[in-house]
Amino acid sequence: MDNGGWASYICQCTNNVSLGAYAVCLIEKTPTEKLRVQALDWLKEHCPNYSDQDVYDAYQNATVYMKNQSEPYSASVLNAYPIRYNETIYDNALETFEIRYEVFNDGMFFGMGLCGYFALIILLATLFRLYKATGLDRILHLSTRFKFVRFLKSNFLVSSVYGKLCKDDHWLGAIPNRLESLVILGFVLLNLLTLFFHYRSNGTRNVYWPSSYKQIVRYIADRTGYISLFMANLTWLFASRNNFLIWCTGWKHSTFLTYHKWVGRSCVLHVLLHSIFLLWSSVAMGYLTSRQLQPYYRWGCVATVACSIMTIQGSSFFRKLSYEIFLVGHILLALFFLVGSWFHLAHSSMAFWFIPVIAIWVFDRVVRITRMVLFGGYVKASVELHREDEVLTVTIPNYNKSFYKFSPGQYAYVYFADMESDWYFLWQSHPFTIVSCDETEGIKFFVKAKRGITKKIMENMILRGVSKKTIRVAVEGPYGAINWSIKRTDNALLYSSSTGNAGPFMYARQLLALNKTANIKFYWSVQHMHSLEWFSQELHFLSQHSDRVQIVVYLTKEDEFADSDTESTSSLLKPVSKEDYPAVELRYGRMVVDEIVAQDIEECVKNSHISVVSCGHPKLCDDIRHVVKNKIMENYQIDLHDDLQKW
Repeated sequence: MDNGGWASYICQCTNNVSLGAYAVCLIEKTPTEKLRVQALDWLKEHCPNYSDQDVYDAYQNATVYMKNQSEPYSASVLNAYPIRYNETIYDNALETFEIRYEVFNDGMFFGMGLCGYFALIILLATLFRLYKATGLDRILHLSTRFKFVRFLKSNFLVSSVYGKLCKDDHWLGAIPNRLESLVILGFVLLNLLTLFFHYRSNGTRNVYWPSSYKQIVRYIADRTGYISLFMANLTWLFASRNNFLIWCTGWKHSTFLTYHKWVGRSCVLHVLLHSIFLLWSSVAMGYLTSRQLQPYYRWGCVATVACSIMTIQGSSFFRKLSYEIFLVGHILLALFFLVGSWFHLAHSSMAFWFIPVIAIWVFDRVVRITRMVLFGGYVKASVELHREDEVLTVTIPNYNKSFYKFSPGQYAYVYFADMESDWYFLWQSHPFTIVSCDETEGIKFFVKAKRGITKKIMENMILRGVSKKTIRVAVEGPYGAINWSIKRTDNALLYSSSTGNAGPFMYARQLLALNKTANIKFYWSVQHMHSLEWFSQELHFLSQHSDRVQIVVYLTKEDEFADSDTESTSSLLKPVSKEDYPAVELRYGRMVVDEIVAQDIEECVKNSHISVVSCGHPKLCDDIRHVVKNKIMENYQIDLHDDLQKW
């Protein structure tokens, strides 16, 4: 009677012979009262005119008139009595159904297990964030009291996978730190385990697939199909900018994107296995020709091809080649995968699995637009070009200040509506850390002109021979979890290079306002003296607190004995001299990170809390991470905050 909800039950519900046959099966073959009640409820749901007593009456009537299949009957006469089923066929069919639905249950169980794995990791991360936010780490001093805790913190929370290699550029892209890599490794191993055990077959007794090998092939296809549904939902959740889990865990968006890549690869793996083994099953059973004509089969092929291309297209090589082309292609392929999966599953009334995916995607886009509207929409911004550094300073004086609040280290996506640039740049958005010395005067972003719209704006300003212009921008944000532990620290060691100075500066500003006792050191590495000009307002702000902040600027391509009044030969540049920044300690040459960071940590009072913040060139951040890792083992209470995000 049950045909997946597609058929009408009018005939069965109005035919006494049909009801009698069902009643015999229901009463005689349900081993427990619970199952009998469930079967009765199912019958009454599809035949609402019947009561429990009607079913039992039909059973009594059927047993009187029921005949066995072996009894003679006339094929030319309509038989108005129920026929008892063949017990052997019934037992084989029941076993077949039990095994098949066991496969469905296993797919659900393993899919939930893989999601539960990340749920456990996220729960532990949330508890750890609460531990830090409440200040318990400052009270308990676990890392200084117990060597085992120091070992875990040094070798798992902070350490890179191998040596110093973490954020620095290489052909694989950014490599997750050791803890993230172990989380990924555990996830990969669990994925493999879901494929290789707990398969059951019943050989020739199976009424669907008459051999064990055909059964196992189909069961692998079914199990991987179910698991891929769970992975698809998790993939979309981890990719979302407006992911509530960011606030729970305190993880950076780049961390979730790292997990998004691996969960996505898991999803593609299971989709590919589902498609391959279903194709194998179709060929083995002789169904391929008929199935290829079915829309659900063709849409399944569309989804499989789309997600397979996404995996290759999402590699580090193609992202670096052209990120904007990668992004558009990724979104279009995701749309093809979503539509293909929806129509593939609609055939079996399972398209509802992708409703959460659509909800996550729509919610994220709506919140993005809402953030932009609440900021003030497209507002006027002043853009100043610092040509030698290829840096744009984007200053926004007027926006919705009553709504738009941000914390140190947070960033926003900026959309540039430059009418002098090509129209297709309008949809581009780039993340930049928010900077402000005084919110009443507005906010600013330090933008390194690389590719896309930022490079186009720079080239346009150079072509016109101007260093300043006004354009309209929209700001989507702020993003990034609030870091509560830094503002309570005893020592803040802030290291940055180039435009990575924004986050460390904002932490320094917060500490000056909220923490009257913190020892603050601010390091910034740039190439030339003239670079100080675009960061001059912030340097002067810190200089006003020179009694509390040590400001050190490394000039990596300057000669200490050069004439400071002629630092630049460009007529567009305002001459910058050492006398302009009396509170800034200028050092020449590259920052020897290993020595400087180690010395700064050693100068801190023993057992005091130390916050190390890094943001800048990937190698700088990797070197700092390596020093902090070693110093933790020397019984220093250090928290590393690596603000560099790469994806």
